[in-house]
Amino acid sequence: MKKLYQQLFSSDLPIRLMLFNTITIVGLIGGIISVIVSIHVNLPWAQSIMAIISTGVVILGIYLGNYANKREFAEMLIVIVVSLIVFPVMFITGGGSKSGMSHWFLIGIVFNFLLLEGKRSWILAVMQIIVSVGCFGIELFYPEIITPLENEYSGMTDIVQCMLVAAFTIGLIVRFQINAYERVLKESKQINEELEQMTEEANRANQAKSDFLSNMSHDIRTPMNVIIGMTRILKENVDDPDRLTSAIEKIEMASDHMLTLINDVLDMRKVESGKMELLHEPFNMIQLLKEIETIVSESIDDRNIQFESNYEAIVHRELLGSTLQFKQIIMNIISNGIKYNKVGGKLKIY
Repeated sequence: MKKLYQQLFSSDLPIRLMLFNTITIVGLIGGIISVIVSIHVNLPWAQSIMAIISTGVVILGIYLGNYANKREFAEMLIVIVVSLIVFPVMFITGGGSKSGMSHWFLIGIVFNFLLLEGKRSWILAVMQIIVSVGCFGIELFYPEIITPLENEYSGMTDIVQCMLVAAFTIGLIVRFQINAYERVLKESKQINEELEQMTEEANRANQAKSDFLSNMSHDIRTPMNVIIGMTRILKENVDDPDRLTSAIEKIEMASDHMLTLINDVLDMRKVESGKMELLHEPFNMIQLLKEIETIVSESIDDRNIQFESNYEAIVHRELLGSTLQFKQIIMNIISNGIKYNKVGGKLKIY
C-alpha cells in the first residue's frame, strides 16, 4: 500500500499528474461508495450498473495516466463517460431532480475544469451543461420517463453521499495546492541559494583573476624593462664583446623569468579557483638573490643608486619552497626600492 501511495503521490511526479491522481482517487472512493449504497438501499439495477461502470472507468483512467503515459486521454475518457453517459442514465433511473444528481452534475463540471486544460475543458463544459439541462427538460416535459425513488431515504442518501465526496475532494485539492505551493517555494529557495552561491563563486573567481593579472602585469614589467634596456645596450656597444656578453646574459635571465611568469598567467584554472599552486622545490637563496640583482642592475645604474649586499651573512641558504613566488616577492621589493628611491640614493640587501 505504501509503495502504491509513493507511485501515485510521489513529490517527483509532475504537478498535473499529482492533481489528476488526487481527483481520480477521490472519484474512485465516491464510485465505490455509490456501488455499496445502491446495493444497500435497493436502488434500480441501472443505478448499480452505472456506479460499477463509473468506478471501472476511473480505475482504467488511473492506470492509463500513471502506467501508460496517457494522462490527457484518461482525463477525457473519465469526463465523457461519467458526465455525459453515467450521470444522465442515473438521473433518469434514479428519481431525477428529487435525487442527488443535480449535485453530481455540478461536481462533474467542476471536475472537468480541474482535470482538463484549454479548449477541451470549455467544449466539454458546454456539453455537460446541455446534457444537464436536457435531463431536467425531460423530467419537466416527459415526467413518465423518470423512474421515481422508492422512498425519500434514497434521495437523501444520494445527496449526503454527493456532498461528502465534494467536501472531501475540495479539501484534498486545497491540501494539494498548499503542498504544491510549499514545494515550489522550497525549490525556488534552493535554486536562489544555489544561484547566490554560484554568483559568489564567480565573483571570487573574477576578483582573483583581476588581482592576479594586476599583480602579474607589475611583475612582468620588471624583466621586460631589463630586456628593453639590454637591447638598447646591445645596439650601442656592438664593438664591446664583454659588454655584449653581459647584456645577453641579463636578457637571457630576464627572458627566463618572464617566460615563467607568462606560463603562470596562462594557467587560468589556478586563477579562477583562487588557489595558486605553490611548489615545494629546493633552491639556493644566494643564487636567487644574485639573479635578481643581475636583472635589476641596469635600473640601479640608470638611477645612479649605490647598491650594497652582504649575501655571505645569510645563514640558511638552501631552502624549500615555491621559487617563482618567492622570486616575485623579492623582486617587487627591490624594484620598489629602486623606483621610489632618490637619484644617487642607496639600496642595501643584508
